[in-house]
Formats: sequence, structure tokens, C-alpha cells
Amino acid sequence: MRFGVYDKVTPVETTPSRIVSENVIRPDYVLGNTEYVPKIAEIKNDTQINGMRESCKLAASILNQLHTFIKPGITTDDIDALVHTLTIKAGAYPSPLHYKGFPKSVCTSVNNVAVHGIPDLRPLQDGDIINVDITVFFKQNHGDCSKTFLVGNVDDKGQQLVHITEECLDIGIKCCGPDVPFCHIGSAIHRHAKRNGLTVLPAFLGHGIGQYFHGPPEIYHSLNRYPGLMKSGMTFTIEPVLSHGSENTVILEDGWTVVTEDGARTAQVEHTVLITDDGAEILTKERRNQWDILTAPDIRYTNWTPPHPFVINFGPILHPATPRNDSAGGNQRDLARAKNQKKQQEIQKKKTASEKTGMSLSERKHRDAELMREKQRKKEEQEGQGARKQAVH
Repeated sequence: MRFGVYDKVTPVETTPSRIVSENVIRPDYVLGNTEYVPKIAEIKNDTQINGMRESCKLAASILNQLHTFIKPGITTDDIDALVHTLTIKAGAYPSPLHYKGFPKSVCTSVNNVAVHGIPDLRPLQDGDIINVDITVFFKQNHGDCSKTFLVGNVDDKGQQLVHITEECLDIGIKCCGPDVPFCHIGSAIHRHAKRNGLTVLPAFLGHGIGQYFHGPPEIYHSLNRYPGLMKSGMTFTIEPVLSHGSENTVILEDGWTVVTEDGARTAQVEHTVLITDDGAEILTKERRNQWDILTAPDIRYTNWTPPHPFVINFGPILHPATPRNDSAGGNQRDLARAKNQKKQQEIQKKKTASEKTGMSLSERKHRDAELMREKQRKKEEQEGQGARKQAVH
């Protein structure tokens, strides 16, 4: 197969949403209240930062417990049940549940499902790769992280996809620090993915997070011109999605599940980070024990070196920087729809141009190529004449 050996996934039957006990504190959007979302990137105080550390620590702990649980034969609904139980047992609320109508407590995206897969009754197969995206609302703060797991024996292409995606996240985090442009994250991730023959799916963004699920800043993982600088006290997610195929995606009829248009697999990893005075702290870093919490040498990135800032002059932004106020998809779905509409408009524009000239698309391409070659030939002649004149003088 072009993209490796794996099963192309389509959604199957699901189970009802799980129940949350009455004593668990719920976020405003579950209670029907308007969720507070800042208009600009929030700089948190020490109390807010400590709250974020608690929620992110819990999210990372739950994600870490899936390492031994995920294997061939279990269903993504089984994963939802475990994540739900662990979250409620900790006194937290599973943030995706009932956010804008999302029916489950976690997002599970298998193989060609890029993001926002709804847990269902399909058993995981040997060779699958699965992203599990966990967010918990704990002590009035959301903590958000995800990881792509290998199920059984995954082919080399699948392993490489997951490995490079993890490297991209690491590279993106290493860009972070006070007074660094947000857009540097995307340019660094884009370059590393491209060097390794992979595609970043640009429609899916990282986001600010805190007492609100999604807010500013928006974190692009591809070339962009998103404005603004990171400041100490900001918290946001970095969550690149990479694929072997094209960047085009399709939203399925359930309104949530996003699959690749060409059926290629994707991988995604995510951390919530805090900008500090000397770099960045990974709030959702996996910690095996209490000693790691205190001494893990790679929990902080300091002495960061901003990547080459060529991105500032890279044409128009790929997607409009609009406020992102939903969790499992609203703005991302809007971006995907806009991208599909733009693609159709470009096709129609080319078709109309062909009709006006009486030429087919292939004929127009051939003509344009000839014109370009003629233009290049004249340019080379002019340069040659200039060089001869200089030699004479």
C-alpha cells in the first residue's frame, strides 16, 4: 500500500454517554452557562499556574495509564470507559463530555481518522495506531494532552510517522520562551515534517487553556503569520497532526470525526506548556514517580534558540486567526469546510478560464510552461549580454 499496511477505519456503533456523579464540579458549558474566554492570551498569576499544574498532572497521569491497557482486541469504547472512570475517581470532569454536544469523555482517532474520533465498539487491530486525546477539568482548570499509541506490530511507515510527530512536538516546545513570536512554533514543526517527507495538517491548531477549554493564542503547526509574542505566565497547547498523504480532510456525518481525504494515516501528540522567565515548562510531562516530578531534567526547556524567522515574509496566513471557542471541533470544522470550499472555487476558476480560452486545462498548463521557458530564456540572454559588456569595459 502507498501509505503502509493498516485498516482504513470507518465509525461503527457507539454506546450512550457515561454518567458523571453529582458531586463532581462541572465546567460552565456543561451547566448551560456562558464560559469565560479571554479576548487576548492570558498571563496567569501564581495561583492560576499552580491550578494548571494540578489539572495537567492529572491528565498526564491518566494518559500514562493507557500504555499497558491499549492492545489488540479492546475497543475505543473500552478506552473511553477507563478514562471516564479514572477522571471521575480523581474528582475531575472529563472536559470533552457534552462540550458542544460531543458525546464521549475522550477523543480516540485510529489510523486514517485525523482528529475527534468518537469512541465506539470497533476492536483495535494488530498494526493500528491510535491517538487518545485527554482533557480533564480539575480544580477549576483544564489540563490537555494526547499521545499516539502503537497497537501490536505496526509497520515501519506507521512507526516512523509516530516518531517524527513526537519529534515535531519536541521541536515546537523548544522554540518556546518569553518574547518569542508564536509563529515560530509552526515554522519549526513544518520544516522538520517536510524534511522527513511528511505533511502537517494545517487546519488543526493548538490553543490557550486555563479555566476555559479553548482560547487565545491560536498555535499553528505550519507556516503562518499569526501575530504576537509569548510572555511568561501564558499557557497553551502544542498539538501537531502529521500525515503521509495530503493535508485535505473530510468531516463525517456525525459532525465530529475528521478523516483524511486520501485515506492516509495520521499521528498527533500534544502537551500543555507554560511560558516561564527562562523558557518553557511542560505541564503535561509524563512522570513515572514523585522523584521525576522534582528532578526530571527534560521538564524545562531553557536557553532556547528561536528558529530562522523567514516565516514572517511567507505570504498570507493559511487560515484566518479567528477566536477558537470550542473543544472537539467547531473552529476546526469551520477551517476544514473553508478549505474544501476554497479548493472547489479554485477548480471552478480553472474550468472557467479554460472555457474562455477554448483550451483544456492540460493545454493551458502546456502553454503556461512554454511561456515560462521563453521568459527564462530571454532573461538568460539579457544576463549574458550584460556580462559580455562588462568584460569589454
